[in-house]
This record gives sequence, structure tokens and C-alpha cells, in this order.
Amino acid sequence: MAININIDNQLGLVYSFRIAGKERKLTYDDECALEIQRVELTVTKSLQNLDKMDEEEFNEMPVDDQLDFARDEYAEIRDAIIPFFDKYFGDNAGQEIYEYCHNSTRALATIFCEINKYLDQTKIKSKSKKQAIVMLSLTDKLESTMMTGIGEVEFKLAFNNVLEWYKVSENDDLKWTAKVELGWQNFFDGFGLTFETADDYEVAVKALGDLNDYIHQEPYNNIEGDDQSGPSPKSFSYTQDAEAIYASFIFDYGIDLLDEMDKLRWEKFRALFNNLSAKSPLMRIIDIRQSSTEGLEGNALTSLIEKQNYYALEGQSTSAVDDAIGSMFNMLAVQAKQGQ
Repeated sequence: MAININIDNQLGLVYSFRIAGKERKLTYDDECALEIQRVELTVTKSLQNLDKMDEEEFNEMPVDDQLDFARDEYAEIRDAIIPFFDKYFGDNAGQEIYEYCHNSTRALATIFCEINKYLDQTKIKSKSKKQAIVMLSLTDKLESTMMTGIGEVEFKLAFNNVLEWYKVSENDDLKWTAKVELGWQNFFDGFGLTFETADDYEVAVKALGDLNDYIHQEPYNNIEGDDQSGPSPKSFSYTQDAEAIYASFIFDYGIDLLDEMDKLRWEKFRALFNNLSAKSPLMRIIDIRQSSTEGLEGNALTSLIEKQNYYALEGQSTSAVDDAIGSMFNMLAVQAKQGQ
């Protein structure tokens, strides 16, 4: 008996949104996806800059300078979103939506983020599990070379190389060109590329993107959604929790990570990291962060809140950095091809 499955009916590619009192349709093709990534990077960076205004260094600025700073960031957001709306919803749609929001840039950004959230869900509607691609095999040796645009190149994938890549990727002070150059030096020892031409950047972006995809593979729960193996990336930071991670490897495995720098492969590190015991220092901290205060009273409530404040993540979680890296590569792929 033949089984007929209509994939066309399971894809959501054309969306209709009701915005500013009108129905507005958008076709979510590759060009639109890349354009959204570009706008998202701009909006996210500007909103982060605005959030920093509460910090001490901004409070020390003269009021007029603070207002000028905020005005410039709001302009950056509008200059990114309004042309996007014009392109995909029709001429003057961006200004129309902005005015409907009572000229609120924050509201305009919220609308864009809501649209992006729904578009990001575009996929086959079946929730069947994808085939898992296991990083670590007990029958195959770990690879040490990969094909790139300049041929087969040897790469370094010790755990500290990967953690250094996280550090570079989340540094907002670095231009994308600097991140690509540092990434190539970090993983490939700078082999073969001088970065004097746009072609060199395109080769590096493609290779780093492929390596980044490999780094983020999961042995379990490799499905659409938030499930995954090991500690939740929303609940820890490789940077802020470095001391706890170091102590946990000694506690559980007797492994001194400082002695294993440039030797312990990322795949082995991840296998051990994903299986840290509940009693290890890192997992105890994560448990505190994830614990609910519901039902607690008195000293128990006070104690948990104090611990959660003490161990609170001050910067970006690993999940946030992963998302930023993914967005960065989508944007870099476009910029490298355009020679920017």
C-alpha cells in the first residue's frame, strides 16, 4: 500500500500578520531569513547598548550626552527595521507601523522581534526525532583534518580552543573580521590565509561555520526544541563558572583541566561535562539557579534567594552565546560573499 505524505502542506513559508490594523503577508525565503538576521543583530546590539545606560559609567555621563547616546541607538534600530518592513510589507509600511506605535522605537522593535519569533518556527510540522549525529564514537578515531576552500587542513579542537572561541565570539568590541581572523588562528593555526582578500574571509567563514556546527552537536535529544543532554546551557556560563567547572572535573574525575590544556579534545571534555554528578560543584550551582521559591517561607526562602543572588549569571549564559554565534555566522556568510 502506498503512503502519501504531502510535505508542501506541512511547510509554513507564507505568513500573514495583522500589524497596525492591516493584514500584511510575508514570504519567508532565504533572502528574507538572511535579512532578518542582519536586522536582528543590529537591533540586539542597540538594545544591549541602551540597557547599559543603567550602569555606573553611563550615570556619570552628563544628561545631554546620555540623551544623545539613546537618540543615536534608537535611530540605529529604526534605520534597520523600517526599511525591512518597507521591503516585505510594502512601501511606507515601516513608517506607518512606527506611527501606529505612537513613534515608539521600543514598540517597533517588539513587533519585529515577535515576527522573528514566529518566522523562526518555520519547519516541517512533524515532531519526529532527527537522526542523532554522535560526536564521540567508541569505534572511530577523532578527526583532526577537514576539507576547506583551500583543501584539507588540520585543525585544533582541544577544549580550551573551543572555550577561547566562545570568548572571542561574545566580545562585542571586536569587528566580525577580527573574530574570523582570530577564529582561524585559534583552530587552524593561521594556515594558508592572509586575509588580504574577500575570498580568504569567505573560506574562513565557511570552515569556521562547519566546525561550529560540529562543536554544537548533541548525542541525545537532537530535535527541534530546547531539550538536550547535559547541563542546560541557559543555566551556566563557561566563563563565569570556570572555577566551578574546574573544581567539578577534579571532584568527579580527578582531572586537572589546566594540565589538560591543548591535550584534552573537546569531544571528550563534553562527554565528561555532560555527565557531571549532581554533587559536583557546578551541578549544585545550577540546581540553586533553577530551584523554585514556590512554597518556601521564612529562613528557607531567604536562604535560597541569597544563594541565587550570589550565584546569579552576570553576563550571557552559554545558550545566549550559542544563539549569538549562530546569528553571527548567518550574517558573516552574507558579508563574506559581498566582500564587506
